[in-house]
Amino acid sequence: MATGEDDPTPVAWANDEVEAGLIQGLLDDRGIPSSQQRMGLNGPMLGIPLLNPGGGARRILVSKERAAEAEALLAEIFTEGDAPGAPSA
Repeated sequence: MATGEDDPTPVAWANDEVEAGLIQGLLDDRGIPSSQQRMGLNGPMLGIPLLNPGGGARRILVSKERAAEAEALLAEIFTEGDAPGAPSA
């Protein structure tokens, strides 16, 4: 895979699909296209939908050239205590 400006870069983490969608909506409102990527195993992937109906943790990706802009936007919106960063252990 060639590296370039369009390589997806993680800018935030979400606990589930709904939270990821909210973050993507904030980015989309500012014209920053994004995608989400599921992280790790979860209930629906194992065929047990009630185990984790939200689909599990996700990371939000944007193009490398828009990553700094996306991170700045999210830093403006979220306070230190609820910023979408790396998942907690």
